[in-house]
Amino acid sequence: MMEDPDFKELRKFKGKVDVKGVESILQEVVSEIEMGSSVTNALIYVYSLHYSEVRSYRELFNVITKLMEKFAGKLGADNVANLIRDSLK
Repeated sequence: MMEDPDFKELRKFKGKVDVKGVESILQEVVSEIEMGSSVTNALIYVYSLHYSEVRSYRELFNVITKLMEKFAGKLGADNVANLIRDSLK
């Protein structure tokens, strides 16, 4: 799974983004999903709350969106968020 093209794309951002900020946004997405929102709705809602940061790193958040939509149903949103965070550190 870590050899998935989207994870490879994600690793290109390693050291180039504020991991704490991304981690905070991911945690909010996970919380929304745990409260019953679909992955897509949670991403849209949380991204709208952090519009300026998401817009600044548009390519990064596009990759994160793909990964969450692709793997959250199989692995769980929290596990995918942890994999994303670890890939960026």
